[in-house]
Amino acid sequence: KQWYQRRVRGSEIWEKIKAYGYERLCTTKLQDLLDILGVPDAFDGAVEMAQKKICGLVSNSKREVALSPEVKLRLSGALAETAREYAATLLKKYMKFIICSSRLQQLMDWLGVPDDMDGAVEMAQEMICGSGILGSALAVQEKYLQGYLDTILTVLKHLAALGKEYVCNADLPEVIASLGLPDIMVSVVRTAVSFFC
Repeated sequence: KQWYQRRVRGSEIWEKIKAYGYERLCTTKLQDLLDILGVPDAFDGAVEMAQKKICGLVSNSKREVALSPEVKLRLSGALAETAREYAATLLKKYMKFIICSSRLQQLMDWLGVPDDMDGAVEMAQEMICGSGILGSALAVQEKYLQGYLDTILTVLKHLAALGKEYVCNADLPEVIASLGLPDIMVSVVRTAVSFFC
């Protein structure tokens, strides 16, 4: 009977966590979350595990985004790939001297990407104008990762709304269309789907 009560209590906690909402869940400290959900401190491990599972990349113990080295490496590689795709797209449409003399916001407007992608666009511009086209020596700087991570987290939130069954079985162009994103966001959506599925 005690096992059954624990199981019922666990499913009640899970339902409360789901009802609390993704955005608030992923930005709330663990202790505050325990208080809000009305569960005893003894359940902190279960709540933290559920929080990490739902929020994926985010560890909120200090109320800030903290990435494991593996996730950071994976995001850095995805960001560099996105920047290379943006550089190639820009070079197909504009001459190098136009790209190099343009402001970042103008490049973002030409690409049609959200403001959080400024780091990837700036990297693309540096690849074209600095180290040569698609140079691999360009290090992914920490400042570029935050906006990229913010975009990935936003896409993950929308993927969760679409449902895992659909997202993990649909073709990437279909998912992009369902999200209402432009095709230029393919590498971002691909990265988010890889984390999601």
